[in-house]
Amino acid sequence: VPRALVDPDSPDAPEQTPEPNSGATVSFNDVYTLLGDDPVAKGGFSCVWRCCTAAGGVSKLDKVEYAVKRISKDKMPHRSTRFLYGHGTYLGEIALHRGLRHPNVVELREVFDDSHHVSLVMEYCAGGDLLEITLSHHYSF
Repeated sequence: VPRALVDPDSPDAPEQTPEPNSGATVSFNDVYTLLGDDPVAKGGFSCVWRCCTAAGGVSKLDKVEYAVKRISKDKMPHRSTRFLYGHGTYLGEIALHRGLRHPNVVELREVFDDSHHVSLVMEYCAGGDLLEITLSHHYSF
């Protein structure tokens, strides 16, 4: 059953997201729309897309863009599942990212988990990823 996992401390959590015990389910596609024909980046079992809220009646100029890392559960090996969700005393990517609050770290807005994908919705930073920027400057140390 899909359920949006929302950081309760996030001041901009969308109103469409249910409280954890409400019984209502919300999918990524209920709240967001993917932008563009191709992902911004691709990995072994995930893609990063630009997205925006799918609220009706809002003009495209008023929409805020986000990045969403869409992880395919079908392609993800069991070991990577533990790295994503955590295992034992290991917190995992989702819990670690939720705990980060710093102006120089991309904020994790919310997480959607359904039968085929885990969607990590984050701030969108134009200009490429840190590795691309570092390699483009090609400094010698």
